[in-house]
Amino acid sequence: MKANCFYTPPSEPHEGMPKETINVVIVRSDTVVVETQ
Repeated sequence: MKANCFYTPPSEPHEGMPKETINVVIVRSDTVVVETQ
């Protein structure tokens, strides 16, 4: 069961990681880069 948490088939979306969350992480990463520069 734990293996499913670490590996998810690319064809299936990760229920625990919705696209909205990924977008937020990307935005935060970009913000950190801008603040660092």
